[in-house]
Amino acid sequence: ADELEALEDALAQLGSRLDPNTVRVLDRNLGVIQQAIEDSRRALAQDPGNEFLASHLERVYQRKLEYLRDAAQVAEWAD
Repeated sequence: ADELEALEDALAQLGSRLDPNTVRVLDRNLGVIQQAIEDSRRALAQDPGNEFLASHLERVYQRKLEYLRDAAQVAEWAD
Protein backbone atom coordinates (compact mmCIF):
# COMPACT_ATOMS: atom_id res chain seq x y z
CA ALA A 1 0.00 0.00 0.00
CA ASP A 2 2.86 2.39 0.78
CA GLU A 3 4.52 1.71 -2.56
CA LEU A 4 1.21 2.22 -4.37
CA GLU A 5 0.75 5.60 -2.71
CA ALA A 6 4.33 6.62 -3.42
CA LEU A 7 4.02 5.65 -7.08
CA GLU A 8 0.68 7.43 -7.44
CA ASP A 9 2.24 10.58 -5.95
CA ALA A 10 5.31 10.31 -8.16
CA LEU A 11 3.21 9.85 -11.26
CA ALA A 12 1.05 12.83 -10.35
CA GLN A 13 4.17 14.98 -10.07
CA LEU A 14 5.87 13.58 -13.17
CA GLY A 15 2.69 13.64 -15.24
CA SER A 16 3.24 17.28 -16.12
CA ARG A 17 6.23 16.17 -18.21
CA LEU A 18 4.06 13.95 -20.39
CA ASP A 19 2.00 14.73 -23.43
CA PRO A 20 -1.65 15.30 -22.43
CA ASN A 21 -2.74 12.40 -24.65
CA THR A 22 -0.37 10.07 -22.81
CA VAL A 23 -1.73 11.29 -19.48
CA ARG A 24 -5.30 10.61 -20.69
CA VAL A 25 -4.37 7.05 -21.67
CA LEU A 26 -2.62 6.43 -18.35
CA ASP A 27 -5.57 7.85 -16.41
CA ARG A 28 -8.09 5.83 -18.39
CA ASN A 29 -6.16 2.59 -17.86
CA LEU A 30 -5.70 3.29 -14.17
CA GLY A 31 -9.43 3.96 -13.96
CA VAL A 32 -10.16 0.54 -15.43
CA ILE A 33 -7.81 -1.10 -12.95
CA GLN A 34 -9.29 0.89 -10.04
CA GLN A 35 -12.81 -0.14 -11.09
CA ALA A 36 -11.72 -3.78 -11.11
CA ILE A 37 -10.35 -3.32 -7.59
CA GLU A 38 -13.58 -1.76 -6.37
CA ASP A 39 -15.71 -4.46 -8.02
CA SER A 40 -13.54 -7.18 -6.52
CA ARG A 41 -13.67 -5.61 -3.05
CA ARG A 42 -17.48 -5.42 -3.21
CA ALA A 43 -17.73 -9.03 -4.36
CA LEU A 44 -15.37 -10.14 -1.61
CA ALA A 45 -17.39 -8.22 0.98
CA GLN A 46 -20.43 -10.22 -0.13
CA ASP A 47 -18.52 -13.51 -0.01
CA PRO A 48 -15.58 -13.02 2.36
CA GLY A 49 -14.52 -16.67 2.38
CA ASN A 50 -14.17 -16.92 -1.38
CA GLU A 51 -10.52 -17.70 -2.06
CA PHE A 52 -10.88 -17.05 -5.79
CA LEU A 53 -12.13 -13.51 -5.17
CA ALA A 54 -9.39 -12.86 -2.61
CA SER A 55 -6.76 -14.11 -5.05
CA HIS A 56 -8.26 -12.10 -7.88
CA LEU A 57 -8.20 -8.93 -5.79
CA GLU A 58 -4.54 -9.51 -4.96
CA ARG A 59 -3.74 -10.00 -8.66
CA VAL A 60 -5.53 -6.77 -9.58
CA TYR A 61 -3.56 -4.86 -6.93
CA GLN A 62 -0.36 -6.36 -8.34
CA ARG A 63 -1.41 -5.30 -11.84
CA LYS A 64 -1.97 -1.76 -10.59
CA LEU A 65 1.43 -1.73 -8.89
CA GLU A 66 3.18 -2.94 -12.05
CA TYR A 67 1.27 -0.46 -14.21
CA LEU A 68 2.20 2.43 -11.92
CA ARG A 69 5.85 1.36 -11.94
CA ASP A 70 5.85 1.30 -15.74
CA ALA A 71 4.00 4.62 -15.98
CA ALA A 72 6.42 6.28 -13.57
CA GLN A 73 9.34 5.07 -15.69
CA VAL A 74 7.76 6.49 -18.82
CA ALA A 75 7.30 9.81 -17.05
CA GLU A 76 10.92 9.81 -15.87
CA TRP A 77 12.17 9.05 -19.38
CA ALA A 78 10.14 11.97 -20.72
CA ASP A 79 12.32 14.35 -18.76
